[in-house]
Amino acid sequence: MTNKKPKITIYLSGPMTGKVDYNYPLFNQVASEVRALGYRCINPAEFYGGHGDRTRQEYMRKSVQAVLNSTHMILLPDWRDSTGATLECAIANEIGMTIQEYKTEPPTDEIVATGAGDDEVPPVDGTVEVVEAEEVSVE
Repeated sequence: MTNKKPKITIYLSGPMTGKVDYNYPLFNQVASEVRALGYRCINPAEFYGGHGDRTRQEYMRKSVQAVLNSTHMILLPDWRDSTGATLECAIANEIGMTIQEYKTEPPTDEIVATGAGDDEVPPVDGTVEVVEAEEVSVE
C-alpha cells in the first residue's frame, strides 16, 4: 500500500508588482518546498513561461482562474500589501478554500483550515494540518 497524499492543489499568492524580479525567487522557493512535500502547486511565477512581460490584467485573469482550480492557498509575506493577492485571498476565503500564511518557516505537512466569512487568516508557525477540501467548513 502506498502512502499517497490527498488530491490537494496549493496556489501561491503574494506580492509581485514592485518587487525585485517580481518576487519570483520566493515564489519558486516556496513552490519547491510544497512540491517536496508531495503536493501539486500552482506557482504564478511560472505563468507564461516565467516571463514578466504580460499585462497585469492577463496575469490577474490567469491567477483568478488558478485560484478557482485550487483547493488550498499559501499567502506569502507582505500579501496584504498586494491588491492582487488580497483579491485572490478574498476569493479563496469566499469559496471555502484552506488558507495558510507563510512566514519564515517553510510549509509543513499541515495547513490551517479557514472558511468563508473568517475575518482573519491565522499565521503559520510551521505546524499546520493538511485537510481535504471536503472537510473544510464553509459556515
